Amino acid sequence: MLASLFLMGTGNGLYLALLGLLACLAGSSRATIGVFCLLFGVPVLGYVANTVGYFGWGGDVIVVIGLLLLVSKLTLHTAILKSPVGLFFVAWSVLVVLFFFFIGPQTSYSWAMLIGYLKAVFLTFISFLVLFSDKSVNWTQLGLLGILSALILLGAAGRVDPGILPSSIFDVGSVRLLKKITETGLFTHQLGYLAILGFMFIYSKDVSQPRSVKNLIILAIALFVTVVLIGWSGARQGLFILLIGSGSIFLCKFEGKYKRYFVPAMAVGLLLFVTLFIGFARNPEIYGVLFDSEKSFTEKINRAGSFNTAFSLIAEDPLLGQGIGGYRFGDLLAGDEQHFAHNVLLDLLVQTGLIGTAVFFVPLILIPNYRKRFGRMRSEILGNVVLPVFVVMFLRLMVDSQLNGLGVFVGVIAAMDLVRQDGSRRAADITTARSTKKIPADNTDKWPYTRKRAF
Repeated sequence: MLASLFLMGTGNGLYLALLGLLACLAGSSRATIGVFCLLFGVPVLGYVANTVGYFGWGGDVIVVIGLLLLVSKLTLHTAILKSPVGLFFVAWSVLVVLFFFFIGPQTSYSWAMLIGYLKAVFLTFISFLVLFSDKSVNWTQLGLLGILSALILLGAAGRVDPGILPSSIFDVGSVRLLKKITETGLFTHQLGYLAILGFMFIYSKDVSQPRSVKNLIILAIALFVTVVLIGWSGARQGLFILLIGSGSIFLCKFEGKYKRYFVPAMAVGLLLFVTLFIGFARNPEIYGVLFDSEKSFTEKINRAGSFNTAFSLIAEDPLLGQGIGGYRFGDLLAGDEQHFAHNVLLDLLVQTGLIGTAVFFVPLILIPNYRKRFGRMRSEILGNVVLPVFVVMFLRLMVDSQLNGLGVFVGVIAAMDLVRQDGSRRAADITTARSTKKIPADNTDKWPYTRKRAF
């Protein structure tokens, strides 16, 4: 992974990243590969297929592969049957989106939003059901696959136009600037997001267990590569997302969190500070706005125009909105120029209005079981904590996502139905636990499984 990073500018980084990906896949379980395909593989293989002329095929192929790997597992079938409330929330959200699709403009962009939402909600729901129920999913391997995917994404863009490739690890913001004069079609924010999400899986694994030297080295390398990719992408929001996501580990409930995570959290902060310093020195046009006291927060993350347009559209029809696909930028529909609110809540308000938004979230408000789920994210699930991963996903939805991205939020919350917690026991493996040992009611912070985990 490090070799791929340092040789990316030569064009050979792509091949090294591919070799690393294949090696990691060879050592991964079927469940790990399936979850990787659904969470990371879709945007990467979709982009790679587009660069060689197979438009739209890559993402669909990787979805089919991921589903074939997962649906044949008995654990997934059991997990789905044990999540009736989660299935209800998924079905409810789909019905709401369908209703506002039929009262909307029904353009090609509307169809893209509808299909995108259906894919996001079902694929995320399935992925997290597996993450919450199958012990064979290795979060470290999953995270490494995610970071390698980001490297492959950049390397593939370099095959289209070598001019987009950074010449060194210190070229902070270079990909964002070079993209303006290239025809790669690379979405630079995706580059940083894939790396951050991959790092969070590694960061959040086996939180109560002391880390071996090997795992500390893996964590350090993953952090370094992630920060460099964020720096290259020039995505200012990535700096905040990584910082907040890594800091959210201290909100989780497990023993020894300050001892185990103080140094890693400080390392994240230090590397982000160095990246910001280098970025400001080399490309002040990108990072200088962060230090401008006269700029608002939305201006600093380049979202002021999108948010203001969304507020104007909400004011036009505050009750029922514009319908799915009705977001406009000036006189143009969103699909014509790829403009959207860059915030799923604003997008939902624009397209479904106050009534549709309220109806969409009715299950979260009225069903007590849903209100407990955010608290459950702080507890261990098979030794891992999901809160940092969820925080990264949620923050991206708030600053860089269309309405279909809301399916990610619904999918994760719905999958939490599998994680039971009634006060006398903690979040635990529901479908694959083989131990008959009971969890003590008076000590909910102790994990009953003592065997060491591989990798």
